Amino acid sequence: MAKKNKSTASERTDLSKFCAFWGIAIAATFFVIGGLLRLIIGAIGEISGNVENVLNTVYSVTSFLGQLALLIGVAIPAYRYVRGKTKGWRIFYWIALIIFTFGVVFGLIGSFLG
Repeated sequence: MAKKNKSTASERTDLSKFCAFWGIAIAATFFVIGGLLRLIIGAIGEISGNVENVLNTVYSVTSFLGQLALLIGVAIPAYRYVRGKTKGWRIFYWIALIIFTFGVVFGLIGSFLG
């Protein structure tokens, strides 16, 4: 019997599903860890400044990684959506992706400065 070959469209759909699933799974994990860190910082109250700074830095990094995972998980399926659209939609996609990416990066930089 002949082997069944996957079509290119099916492989693209599988990649989109893979990115969407793992993007949200990884983001959820990092957001829960970040939330627990915020809870620990708030519950302990009077901890030394160095420990609080380290925990805030770890929180910022976990938040950044969670947002990065969401970016990857959403960007690929979104691109697959606009790929067949008009040029205006594709330009809008790239502008929105760049703005989102800058927002994530500036949020990380701002958390280190503040």
